Amino acid sequence: MQPPRYSLQTIASYPPTPAMQHAREIVLRYGSGSFCCRILQAGFEYWFSRKTCAVIGYKKRGRYLVCGGEPACSRKEYREVLFEFELWARRQGLEVIYFGVEKAEARPLHRYSSIVLGAEPIWEPSYWNACMEQSAGLRKQLRRATNKGIAIVEIAAGAATARDSMRRTLARWVASRAMPPLGFLADVRPPFVADEQQVILAGLQHGQMVAYITACPIPQVRGYLIDQIVRTPDAPNGTSELLIDAMMCRLHRLGTQFVSLGLVALSTNAPKAPMEASWLGMAQRLARRFGSQWYNFAGLEAFRSRLRPQRWEPLYMIFSRRLTGWEAAYGAASAFFDLPLWKMACNTITNRRIFKC
Repeated sequence: MQPPRYSLQTIASYPPTPAMQHAREIVLRYGSGSFCCRILQAGFEYWFSRKTCAVIGYKKRGRYLVCGGEPACSRKEYREVLFEFELWARRQGLEVIYFGVEKAEARPLHRYSSIVLGAEPIWEPSYWNACMEQSAGLRKQLRRATNKGIAIVEIAAGAATARDSMRRTLARWVASRAMPPLGFLADVRPPFVADEQQVILAGLQHGQMVAYITACPIPQVRGYLIDQIVRTPDAPNGTSELLIDAMMCRLHRLGTQFVSLGLVALSTNAPKAPMEASWLGMAQRLARRFGSQWYNFAGLEAFRSRLRPQRWEPLYMIFSRRLTGWEAAYGAASAFFDLPLWKMACNTITNRRIFKC
């Protein structure tokens, strides 16, 4: 079966709202989870604590509030913020799901259940040169891209010409994908981060942008998340590796302590939770095996593994024990789509809809 192809007609920028601007101030002060800056995008709603400086970004789907990662707040007030937020949600008859949480944060809170989503690869930028020395294949890919004329330049996030070039590159990349653009934490548009803290590198060939990479800060722990690696279908092999190499060197100069390449869903490097032996584990294995025509789980993990990460950190979905695993999985999945899941599945298979962003 030939995978469907989607075109992105418009890469529209979104004007920041006052709530988004307020959330950005808190995230850039207290953000500690890998997805902390990803909530600074269109489509998110925000809850602000009345007792302290804290924000949670979420999407409402039916009776579920699906939160993007952890609360951005002081570590000392973490529990109190969760209690306040969940009391506010319960008063409205809503159930809370936290997507993309490090288990260590929620482990003391025994009223939660959890599902392993996958794992994220982690590097210390100071270790990157050692990774290069250990991998002849990676060095070969870098030489291949360089010999094809790929030049890496840093671009200003707010530059109008840069945004236009990024839109065109992104449109060509999305048009080559088997899946339509997603929302929530997988939105293809860059988040609303302060220009001086977001790092964007572009790959140019003959003066034209054929790829770019973006990194957003994880301020509380002096880390960065490489949240987008976008390349056109005709970009030469090795372009992505060359961009990652340049980004690691750039972040090392900034004094970054660690870099994440984001969640690899259903990763085999994630620990097996107790539920892995049940229906959920079976569903995850089936999705990894038969969903590759739309999303190549194994290929993404293999690419990340070739870059020789120092470690893999598991990420979890945390939810109330009042919910079943089925309910939590359905609620979280629905946050990534604007359509009901059954309609989204039909459109993905039949390619009947042109998705806009």
